[in-house]
Amino acid sequence: MADPKKDPSWSIHSAQDFVNKAASTAVHTASSVASSAASSVTVVATDAVSAASSILPTSVPEATQSLLPDPEGLDLTICRVCGTQYSTPAPRITCPICEDPRQYVPPAGLSWTTLRELRASGSYKNEITPIAHNSHAHAIVTSPRLGIGQRAILIKTAKGNVLWDCVAYLDAATIAAVKALGGISAIVISHPHFYTTAGVWADVFECTVYTSLLDSHWLQRRTPRHFLFTDGQEIPLVRQGVIDVAVCGGHFPGSVVLCHAHRLYTADTIQVVPSGLNPPAPKGHVAARETVSFAFMWSYPNMIPLDWKAVRSIWKAVEHLEWKDVHGGFTGLDVYGEGKKRVYDSARIVIKRLGGDDDVLYD
Repeated sequence: MADPKKDPSWSIHSAQDFVNKAASTAVHTASSVASSAASSVTVVATDAVSAASSILPTSVPEATQSLLPDPEGLDLTICRVCGTQYSTPAPRITCPICEDPRQYVPPAGLSWTTLRELRASGSYKNEITPIAHNSHAHAIVTSPRLGIGQRAILIKTAKGNVLWDCVAYLDAATIAAVKALGGISAIVISHPHFYTTAGVWADVFECTVYTSLLDSHWLQRRTPRHFLFTDGQEIPLVRQGVIDVAVCGGHFPGSVVLCHAHRLYTADTIQVVPSGLNPPAPKGHVAARETVSFAFMWSYPNMIPLDWKAVRSIWKAVEHLEWKDVHGGFTGLDVYGEGKKRVYDSARIVIKRLGGDDDVLYD
């Protein structure tokens, strides 16, 4: 874990590091259940690494340079701690996102940058890799970590690509790589921690950014390409039956999840925890104790729970959807198999521990 006293870019989600480390050994855990399955996981993981190197171009054609964001987008202030972009280039002292109890200001304090400065440093790049066992999705992660350290996920659909969540960094190589994968038809953001530079991405790829109206006051830069929805049906791809978007609340009033091709993309709305990385028990196996695969929190870094009614509401918001796998907001947080049952089981256990009735999810 990074030292907050020495690293000004340290994020409150540094605590997520332990989960990421656990995720790196998930395929090895799977081998204890079925060696043949573990073999296929290893092949996919290896292929993902090689595929990533072929996706990202080593040089960018001059024509692509003209596709970079406009000067205003390049020079607007960005919080290094959370990645939020603001509407002006003016120096800042405060960051409402970081100073909210759901986030955290590190002991070293806040620091600021711009897209132009980040690109000019030559220190950052976006790594684009296929997600194992999901032929529809590529993860986009900035290296070294910038802001919270989340991944954006480019989802291939029958009606064009959807970018689920966003990372703050964007350069010519990323633009070329994403265009090679089909570009972006729409951007859907799960909650305010991942708003970042979505307006710049939308300008570059000439698409709409969809965020929940319930969280509108957290949007630090609203552009003409932003559309604030109250119901997922307001998103064209949802009305067309291509994807599902459910407003769940909980972490934020407008926190949403996205469902496509029997995969649920949850970000922080439904958070994958270490035990969720274990494969489902083999048929006929009876676990000695029930466990949780997911957490439902108001604040993850500050460990502030939701009440049981909020957890129930999250389940009720997704109950009508069908999914088998779950992809969380960070690298490696992927749950394969029995995803819906495991979310339900987790919600039931958490609700009971918070004082709710054992059968409250049936109401």
